[in-house]
Amino acid sequence: MSDDPPRPAPRDDQRSCRKCGHIHERALPRCPACGAYPGRRRRLSPSAKWHQRIAERIRTALPWFRGNRIYVLYVGGGLLAGAALRPLIMFLADFSMPEGWREARALSYPSLELFLDPFLAAGETLLRWLYAATIGLVISGVTWLYETALIYPSAVAMAIMGAGAGFLLARRRQRRRRRR
Repeated sequence: MSDDPPRPAPRDDQRSCRKCGHIHERALPRCPACGAYPGRRRRLSPSAKWHQRIAERIRTALPWFRGNRIYVLYVGGGLLAGAALRPLIMFLADFSMPEGWREARALSYPSLELFLDPFLAAGETLLRWLYAATIGLVISGVTWLYETALIYPSAVAMAIMGAGAGFLLARRRQRRRRRR
């Protein structure tokens, strides 16, 4: 009986490779000759095709995203910051623009002036507030110094001497560090 050729497996247990045509057992997950997986026998539903396409797009997009993640993060962050800052810009522009400027904006045609007006008005508002705060701080500081110097002249003298001593000690330490 050892001289008998091996019997072929029944047809139900065999499969032919779609890529190379090799006949192999159905139990094997892929072709032993070329390594190809068997094709699908039934057609995919439209939703399954759609899900498959989405998964493929994600799979191919991940290497691109990893290579360009800095650009994606910075551009996305810029878009998010721009969207978040728009209400603040419009709020600040309200202080420098005349009454009803928003309604007039809605009725006018798109232009560069229409785009730049809120930014310029917000900048004007911020500069006006910065100027007022600086002048207010300077005036209150000068007033406080004047009143303090008149009421507590010895405290002012001690503060000046303490600041001078601190400056000299700091300068001495810097010189020691530079020598080393």
